[in-house]
Amino acid sequence: MTIDTEILSALRTTGQSGVAGTELSQRLGVSRAAIWARIEELRGLGYEIEASPHHGYRLLSVPDVLHADDLLSSLGVTKVIGRDIRVFEATNGAPVVTLTPGHSHTDVAWDNVGNLYTTDDTDVLLRIYSPPGTNQATTVAMAKVQIGVVATAPVLSAPSYAGGQFSFTLNGQANVSYIIQASPNLQTWMPVVTNTSADAIRPITVSAPGNLNFYRAVVAQ
Repeated sequence: MTIDTEILSALRTTGQSGVAGTELSQRLGVSRAAIWARIEELRGLGYEIEASPHHGYRLLSVPDVLHADDLLSSLGVTKVIGRDIRVFEATNGAPVVTLTPGHSHTDVAWDNVGNLYTTDDTDVLLRIYSPPGTNQATTVAMAKVQIGVVATAPVLSAPSYAGGQFSFTLNGQANVSYIIQASPNLQTWMPVVTNTSADAIRPITVSAPGNLNFYRAVVAQ
């Protein structure tokens, strides 16, 4: 569970009795400043949390938007198996979309027109799923927008040369395109090939002339 899940679970369990910041700090193994920072973050998401010297923190109300941490905090001791999230059409329960199996999804929320927002922690992306048409239950909501962080800088290793072919291993980031560039002098670089793969580690082979060349990989823009 995340720290936010643990805090929300404690607030729900204690109810109007409240829970002290010191108790939360000891229970979660973090500083009171860290607890206060997470409380402020939850308030920013719409959770009304009262703080008083007599009762500590008390949860007074929750936002209308569903958050993954809040959902997990409500499960109590229920065992959670798997990390998949399935979205259902509201009127008849038919499945609309299943998010990437095996990936960790957090901060799941919906807006008032049916768009689904979720953070894919595995791919480090914010995904926005927009239902097509009028939210027909038989159609699949495809990812419309993906906002990613700066891609991992590639590392080239295990070079070899044979028969006019230069081979090496590229260690980068899954689902990111890299452009392999060549240079005769480390100043002028020309693209040789663009590589895209679902794997972070991938073998690369390019045609290499007899004269000396240098090679590098850059993230495709």
